[in-house]
Amino acid sequence: MNWPLTGAPYEVQSRALAAARGQRSFAYFMEMGLGKTATVLAEAALLRADGRLDGMIVICPNSLKKTWVEEARKWGAPVCLAETWPNVSPSTIPVFHRLNMSPGTFFLYAVNYEGMITKRGKAWLDEMLKTFRVMLVLDESVHIKNPQAQRTKVLLKAAGLATFRRILSGAPLVQGPQDLWAQMRFIDGFPANKMNYYAFRNHFCVMGGWQGKQDIGKKNENQLTKYLAACAYRAKKDEWTDIPAKIYVTRDVELTPDQERIYGEMKKGFVAMVSEQRVTAPMVITQMLKLQQISSGFLINAEGKAIPIPGRNPKLQAVLDIIEETTGKVLIFTYFRYSARKLHDAIPGSFLILAGEHDGPDHDHGKSPIVQDLVNVFNEVPLHRVMIVQVQTGKYGLTILGGPGDDRCATTIFYENSFSLDSRIQAEDRNHRIGQDQPVVYIDLVASDIDRKAIRALTKKQNVAEAIIDGLRKG
Repeated sequence: MNWPLTGAPYEVQSRALAAARGQRSFAYFMEMGLGKTATVLAEAALLRADGRLDGMIVICPNSLKKTWVEEARKWGAPVCLAETWPNVSPSTIPVFHRLNMSPGTFFLYAVNYEGMITKRGKAWLDEMLKTFRVMLVLDESVHIKNPQAQRTKVLLKAAGLATFRRILSGAPLVQGPQDLWAQMRFIDGFPANKMNYYAFRNHFCVMGGWQGKQDIGKKNENQLTKYLAACAYRAKKDEWTDIPAKIYVTRDVELTPDQERIYGEMKKGFVAMVSEQRVTAPMVITQMLKLQQISSGFLINAEGKAIPIPGRNPKLQAVLDIIEETTGKVLIFTYFRYSARKLHDAIPGSFLILAGEHDGPDHDHGKSPIVQDLVNVFNEVPLHRVMIVQVQTGKYGLTILGGPGDDRCATTIFYENSFSLDSRIQAEDRNHRIGQDQPVVYIDLVASDIDRKAIRALTKKQNVAEAIIDGLRKG
């Protein structure tokens, strides 16, 4: 199949294009770094050249909006107009009636998921899909896994108006088989279009636990894999690249006596005393978060204020020890903002990425630099060894490889883990992608049974995902 973009495609991209074959609906389940963005841009260019398409609307995480526009330019995609939300509104639609599009060119809009649940966003999307032949793309499509979410409902309704539909994800299944229902329904993948969510879940999930509403296992996975094979292409990095292996290491951390006491109080009675303040956990999920916080040396009270546990912080000291023991650059992921800030304060010259708050030694007089600019400096300047990222903010779209040789970023520390497999997989891929020439070491800090429970839960979810998604054969 011809490649309409600049340069030559990877073989995996050619295989993916051939598998899609210009079908109305299709899923690219390609892991990070295999070029699924360029693949979809190439497919859109081919469809436009055949006179079957006017443009693309990409719904993606907010951090990936600019990436789509930049990738289109980098690959020389024949885009006549490229915009990101919120630079779009119903009033922009008539511009295409005045726009003399050259043969083969198409438009590209990149919009974040949150933009689609606003009144303005829904009106704009509806009018665009009714007016033009659009390829509607969901990037990181796991964002519609919740059938009750407003964005899921809006996008499933919009799917019927799209000329072409594509979903993109390296990890479309992060909790259990039920995650696939909305994604498959978006692309008319059997049996999602013939089963409601609960029928789908009951057919492919083993339900149990409290009131029988918890997913505790899988069933009929071979059948689900067969259905996916008819509408999806799966590609994994270890099959298509020579990126070095991942190495997983657990680092046990011993809590201080104060942490042990506070942890025991919270675990037993849903309440703990720290620095003469009483902190309560009204429900089990809150208790789990509090136990994670105690394991990292603090507690957040009812007013949202972080209370440090007196004395040393064993987890923070473990990070300092690891940095001293290793060569090259180090990437650290935290779940809590407080932890990220404490690490940033403790590690001279470190860079910090939080939601709406980014910091580095070279930024201009306290002004927050653009995240990508901060990453570029970290990658290019040997002086800066450590990047600290709150996982919810930095799990998508960033390439954090450091420089060549001794400046390579091949060590990742998970200071804290959430129970989200999507967050974990995406975070691991920040420095395990094309360009990485060293084995990447992932170090999990384990200070308590709640830390171990999170890692076990992630491992279980990963095994379920592999049994179903990775069973797809290469096209």
